[in-house]
Amino acid sequence: MDGFHRPRARRYKQGRHSALGYYEDAYDFASLARRVLIPLGPGGDYRYTRAVIDLASDTPVDEPAVQLQQSAVLIVDGTFLQKPEIADLWDTTIFVHTSLDVARRRGVTRDAEALGGTEKADTAFTVRYHAASQMYLDEVRPAKHASLVFDNDDLDHPSVRMANPESS
Repeated sequence: MDGFHRPRARRYKQGRHSALGYYEDAYDFASLARRVLIPLGPGGDYRYTRAVIDLASDTPVDEPAVQLQQSAVLIVDGTFLQKPEIADLWDTTIFVHTSLDVARRRGVTRDAEALGGTEKADTAFTVRYHAASQMYLDEVRPAKHASLVFDNDDLDHPSVRMANPESS
């Protein structure tokens, strides 16, 4: 999903630490739908775009569409992927469930250097990213609507379960 973020000015218009801003403004779901999900869905032409923005440089990406075979399978990994504006465009959804505490610890370890140290990373995850994730969990209830739920708190013993047989 990094290639479908919105430009930095839009992502942070509600403030650099705003959870609501992250939830509402971080991703360009309209472009994801128009450039990926609809072309690869029923009746689509199987030509999709990999990105609309280079996240690191915050510049638009204008590369040619990629042609896929009709038998191709596309897996999209990202945040908030069952939001109402794109929820009906998926064939199957797998919700990777990790408790927020475990996800915060992993995120802080992974992103401490990029976010200015452990303390700043912990603040970013607590105040912005995971507060937004809690909004998503409360509003969308993705585990309930997913085809499968992958429980990922214990990396040595992950498990998969059917979430809602009617959602696939």
